[in-house]
Amino acid sequence: MLTRKRLYTKKEPDKEAKLFIIFCEGQKREAEYFNFFNGMASQVKIEAIPNTDGQGAPKKLYENADGILEKYDIGDQDEIWFVIDTDDWRKQITDIKNSCAKKTNWYVAQSNPSFEIWLYYHFYDVKPAKEIVE
Repeated sequence: MLTRKRLYTKKEPDKEAKLFIIFCEGQKREAEYFNFFNGMASQVKIEAIPNTDGQGAPKKLYENADGILEKYDIGDQDEIWFVIDTDDWRKQITDIKNSCAKKTNWYVAQSNPSFEIWLYYHFYDVKPAKEIVE
């Protein structure tokens, strides 16, 4: 039986680490989520960028990307991602996907509006109680 505990320690990315720049629709939560993974592997560096001044529409994220990306030394292996909730952005999501398809290593990650419910039912088999917030 193995009795020793191995504690995980985050590592600084090395010089050759693959850079993932992730433009987030939200101003706080998404960036916090992705930044959590920064340093888990020395071969990967993550830069999660929240929206600018509350402008989280896909069109605005894409428009602001070029100016923000000027600050980075982007290599051939690095990737640019736009993380967007489905919401009411259908036309803009299609437009940004088409624009990203014309660029090398640019992608769109689109979330499902019921994703949290899907996760919930992986752990529970009963409907959650409604919470009243006052």
